[in-house]
Amino acid sequence: MPTIDEIARLAGVSIGTVSRVINKRDKVRPETRERIQALIDQLGYQPSAAARNLASRRTQSIMLIVPNVTDNYYARLIRRMLQLGREHDQRIWLGVSDGEPDVEARYLSEAHEGNVDGLIVSSLLAEENTPHFLALAHRKFPVVHMSNECLNPRMNAVIYDDIAGAKLAMQHLFDKGHTRIAFCGATAHFRTVRERIRGYRESMAQAGYPVDPAWLLVTETRLEEWPWENFDNLFGTKPPPTAIFAENDVMAIACLRRLRASSRHIPEDVAVVGFDNTYPRHAVEQPLTTIALPLSDACRTAMEILLKEIGQPKEERTGNTVKMLPPSLVVGKTT
Repeated sequence: MPTIDEIARLAGVSIGTVSRVINKRDKVRPETRERIQALIDQLGYQPSAAARNLASRRTQSIMLIVPNVTDNYYARLIRRMLQLGREHDQRIWLGVSDGEPDVEARYLSEAHEGNVDGLIVSSLLAEENTPHFLALAHRKFPVVHMSNECLNPRMNAVIYDDIAGAKLAMQHLFDKGHTRIAFCGATAHFRTVRERIRGYRESMAQAGYPVDPAWLLVTETRLEEWPWENFDNLFGTKPPPTAIFAENDVMAIACLRRLRASSRHIPEDVAVVGFDNTYPRHAVEQPLTTIALPLSDACRTAMEILLKEIGQPKEERTGNTVKMLPPSLVVGKTT
């Protein structure tokens, strides 16, 4: 197998000129480019991946930052990104912030130093680390957000239409004859949940149904600290809600268990709808009616946007591509 040194010697040019031809760079005369390309084709020269990366100043590496690896949503996201990385010959470096802004900031700094070619970030901390993201945007460093928590117009993002998803859930409950519907949530400080609450409120208003303030059970605490006594009291009122729209599937399953513990039948006494579609149907006692997020498509779209930016000259990177993907209704046995 010939080397790049031999190609350069036979063509009567420098190794750098051969490298520019291999990597399709400009600043090479057409006749020189043709002579070098003819030698490459004739001798069957194949540049190594390391040589290509060195010449292009790329690492063939992407960092994926997530808040945790235990949540079903993030576990699925990681698996899909690893699969896409293999398909596109990209190494995926995983950064887990554990919900700590300082940890996420350290990962962003590493990317800023050029250790990877680009970032895909599914962050719950985007607002806290906005200065770091803006610094990356100023450098035109390729970043794609996969979170509604970051909607800065100067940043690429693949997001879900949470308001539309909430309205799908509510319309399904209306179609089942429910008018007294409670909303249960434990992370109201997240934009995604606020948008689901907005969809809930707008749906009730458009249908002409009043919302009892007691039906909106939303806190900013962990699920373990959620005020379940308020939940129990709510279903002890006359008349009680006949349905629950939960902020996500974890909350929906917790509500199902609490209702069953009080001898209520699902969905005869109370219907329950979740959000995210993160649990396999065989993993719960009753297949959950939920709103499915197009996670696989979101990952693919994020990877395509990122690789396009990585492949562009810095001055051509716009960094403001936003794709909003629609969710869909999955009907289970809880409504």
